[in-house]
Amino acid sequence: MIKNNLLFKSNIVPKSDTDLGYYLAGLIEGDGHFSKNQLIISGHEKDYEFFHALKHALGYGKVSQYTRGRALRFVISSKAGLRRVILLCNGKFVGWHKFNQLLKHNYSKHLNIVLQQPKEENMSFSNFWFCGFIEADGCFNITIRKCNTNAIKTRVDLRLTIAQKDSYLLQLIRRQFIDAQMYESKNSKNRHFRLTISGHKRLPTVIHYFDQYPLQTRKYIHYRMFRRCFRLVQFKKHLNFKGLEAARTMQTMLTSVYK
Repeated sequence: MIKNNLLFKSNIVPKSDTDLGYYLAGLIEGDGHFSKNQLIISGHEKDYEFFHALKHALGYGKVSQYTRGRALRFVISSKAGLRRVILLCNGKFVGWHKFNQLLKHNYSKHLNIVLQQPKEENMSFSNFWFCGFIEADGCFNITIRKCNTNAIKTRVDLRLTIAQKDSYLLQLIRRQFIDAQMYESKNSKNRHFRLTISGHKRLPTVIHYFDQYPLQTRKYIHYRMFRRCFRLVQFKKHLNFKGLEAARTMQTMLTSVYK
């Protein structure tokens, strides 16, 4: 079990090995890598407590900070630890990239496990996979800008953005959100794809999902500010100066979480 260690209402999730397996599969497909006899998951230094909670939940792992920047890494290199992770995630991956890493490094023979192939249907709003994936590659945004369509001449836009180097997983997620927009970066040094989920028809699905499957890192604070601002806009309370000021405060709190 992983305890939500933030300053909001405490949650104990995931509650079972099945839930933890889906969560881990999503987290690893977002920002993990299987090399020979080792799993590395990257994260932000401010999520140090979360990775220690994950270490406790798994019973294995080491948390350390990279010498440069503000990133840390969670490493599992023991045979018993890798076996526990693979058994939890087995059959719960969505894409083929991490599965192929397991095949390449002969994890099946090394750990005496029959590897189950990924399934597209694991990308579902009825398990923790999407939660783990968003922990790694998702970003909640509140944007406030000028406009001429209301009395206060200001609009509040909310969106969930997901970025990956490969488009495969994003395309699967996109199927769940009608008309969600996807872009390809043309930056040759950092080529990637970006999926943007926004709008009053799509965001309720996001809100409903994360209310059921709570985030575990400090990104949970991002979500709470995002959710509060969404409700503000949903009930049109942002169309007066008091409500707009509340939206600005939420925007500031959201952007300051990882500073």
